Amino acid sequence: MSRISSAFAAHWPMNDNAASTAVVDAVGSNPGVYTDNVTPVNTSTGSVAGVNSLALDLDTDEWIDVNGMSVNVKTITFWCNPDSVAGNDYPIDLDYSNYISIESGVVTVTGFAGTQVIYVNGDGLAG
Repeated sequence: MSRISSAFAAHWPMNDNAASTAVVDAVGSNPGVYTDNVTPVNTSTGSVAGVNSLALDLDTDEWIDVNGMSVNVKTITFWCNPDSVAGNDYPIDLDYSNYISIESGVVTVTGFAGTQVIYVNGDGLAG
């Protein structure tokens, strides 16, 4: 039995390794598109060994495009293991105006309505 709730709008395990650009949504019908410098690419190009199986390696030019997912989003949870704290990364971009960025190790939330709280290693920071 899966521990993933069917009440989730989407859940992307990020363990894809296929000849497809689709990043599988494990609970719904909201697949992402693995994108490198605005061009969709096969997930096999960014697949690396992960903790439990595979993981997608996202560098500064790669992201998962889930355009249109910002409607009714209340909570976003993610785990990342950056190679470096230098530079800018946008690990979550829901629609080009609601996104989470990491710049020089600082996590920032942009565009989301309401109160944002960012937890880094268990410490809550008002966003």
